[in-house]
Amino acid sequence: MIVINSLKDVNEYLSESEGLRKEIVNYIRGLAESITGENQVEEFNLEEVGSILVIESDDTVKELEQFGIVIEGEEIPILIPEFVDRVKVGENQIMRIVWVCGDCFGFTVYYAPKTFSEEFDRWLEKHAID
Repeated sequence: MIVINSLKDVNEYLSESEGLRKEIVNYIRGLAESITGENQVEEFNLEEVGSILVIESDDTVKELEQFGIVIEGEEIPILIPEFVDRVKVGENQIMRIVWVCGDCFGFTVYYAPKTFSEEFDRWLEKHAID
């Protein structure tokens, strides 16, 4: 799993995935503008509002335990997402999941279907925006 908190992280960890890099840069830009009221994407840091988590192909649902999204031994999150939408990245479609934890903190997770279990994917589909 890749944890992203800044534009520097995006450029460092996602340099080989141009489509995903562009998607996340645009997402951070939108967050920066909505939170600060300005386009300060270069200085913007997500640590105070919630990281972006990019699930990699060899990850398991256990990766989400450390963030309190899934409890140990379970396949389904204990938190209901604020929203789940589909994002086209290159030729692929991935899921962008936003979990809000409290008033002003949350996690955005980029997840390719079939990375975790079928049960997890079915659960996500129930919450997806069409």
